[in-house]
Amino acid sequence: MKKKRIKPSPRFFRGMTAIFSALLILTGSIRTVAFDWKDKVNEMLGVSSEGVKRSQNPDDYIYLSDYDTAAELVEAEIGLATRIQAEGTVLLKGTAEAGGTNVTLFGMRSLKMQYGGTMGGKVSEKQCVSLADALTEYGFSVNPVMQQFYMDMTQTYTPGNAAGATNIDTNTGTTVNEVPVSEYTQTQEDSYDTYSDAAIIVLGRDSSEGSDYYPGAEGIADADEFSGSPTGNILGLSDDERELIAYVESQGFGKVIVLINSGSAMELEELDMDDSVDTIMWIGNPGCYGTYGIAQILSGGVLPSGHLADTYAVNSALSPAAVNYGAYTFTNAADIDSSPNDALRSSWYLAELEGIYIGYKYYETRYYDTVTGAGNASEAAHGETADGKDVWNYIAVSTGPAWKILQSL
Repeated sequence: MKKKRIKPSPRFFRGMTAIFSALLILTGSIRTVAFDWKDKVNEMLGVSSEGVKRSQNPDDYIYLSDYDTAAELVEAEIGLATRIQAEGTVLLKGTAEAGGTNVTLFGMRSLKMQYGGTMGGKVSEKQCVSLADALTEYGFSVNPVMQQFYMDMTQTYTPGNAAGATNIDTNTGTTVNEVPVSEYTQTQEDSYDTYSDAAIIVLGRDSSEGSDYYPGAEGIADADEFSGSPTGNILGLSDDERELIAYVESQGFGKVIVLINSGSAMELEELDMDDSVDTIMWIGNPGCYGTYGIAQILSGGVLPSGHLADTYAVNSALSPAAVNYGAYTFTNAADIDSSPNDALRSSWYLAELEGIYIGYKYYETRYYDTVTGAGNASEAAHGETADGKDVWNYIAVSTGPAWKILQSL
């Protein structure tokens, strides 16, 4: 006689479904919480949920490091940065060696150096080796009184950053904010004799990707800083920088060295023509460890072999790129994109009317035209200069005669 099979009722399946659903939700929630708190859970259980398994077989690795430890890697990076700076620095005038080991640093940029860019190349100042520390490591004695002087002046005279960028809708101009000579007292001057082998003046402009300078008055936040400027451009020397150089020249240092700490092409004719300035070197933005390369150069250990990548103009506002520079908005920008953030990407444009004639190509071509008489190149051209004159002159625009410009490229 067959046993009668008992068929589970629908209520049984519903009950089991409810139980397993609840268990699934519970275990899923526990799993989520456990992973969120895995460090604490692992600590309580004394286990580790992840780790690195290292193979002893070199064939298992695709890329092998040349360094056994992270410390060795960092040392190699420092060495590379030092070499790049030492070989990439451009000697624009004079000889690079300081001529002695007792030196005094001048200029707020000697303390607040521009180490990197403002966007992709930005670096943390706290991780960088200062110029004074680098010089000390290479055997120099650096005037501590002046270092403390600039530290005390930081709150009042911190160098300004480029504000005339094309990714903002207003241009506020930029301040140089160099410490005026009137702030120097007998306390500072009494320290010079002990550190008089060389005076090292650091000048700079903080600009890079996304932070560019407007030419002329638009690029200057404080017109009083440039009341004596021959060009009236932010890339020229400010009145305080010019007075600082004259002041240093009068203090009897064995050598006057000017370092240009800038990613932008500054107007350097004044320094070039100043016989009391013995040396001018472009150091760019040295990064965290490039100051070691600068110290190598000043100690005579390395002869800088860098070349300028472009022409440095006497008046930067007269180049085609500067004349065309600005933030221009499409008239129907609001119709294109009403989003406040995305509109910055879609509504702005820049008219690059100079074509291929930018930088050295422009100056080389204009010089050739002045020699051959093509296109009235030597005649006055339209375009208002800083002093209001409607004139263009090749020699007045470019730093130095043509042969000197071409040699520096």
